[in-house]
Amino acid sequence: MIGVLVLAGCANTSMQDAVGPLVGKNVSLVYARWGPPAVSAEAFGSIINTWRIIDIHNGNCSVNLVTSRDGTIKSWNWQGVQGGTCGAMAAQLRTGIGFVGHEDLR
Repeated sequence: MIGVLVLAGCANTSMQDAVGPLVGKNVSLVYARWGPPAVSAEAFGSIINTWRIIDIHNGNCSVNLVTSRDGTIKSWNWQGVQGGTCGAMAAQLRTGIGFVGHEDLR
C-alpha cells in the first residue's frame, strides 16, 4: 500500500514546482539527483544541459537547463507528459526518491 501512495505523490509533482525554485542556484543540485545530462552544449556564452527519459509505456520526458559558465541555472524548459515520466522526474528531483540509479536517464 505504501508503494501506491508514493506513486500517487509522484504524479502530482509538477515540473514547475521541482525546477522553478532552482533558477539562480547551481546546476550541481540537479546533477546530484539526476546524474550527468545526456547532452551538454555551449551556445552564446551559456551551457545547455539536457536530461531525458525515453519510455514507450509512460511517455518521454526531456528537460533543458540553461546555465551560465559558472553553473548558475538561468532558465529551463521541458517537454513530455506531466503525469507520466516527467512527473516521476520532478518527484525525484524534489525528493531524491524515485530512480534506483541514474541509468534510467539518457
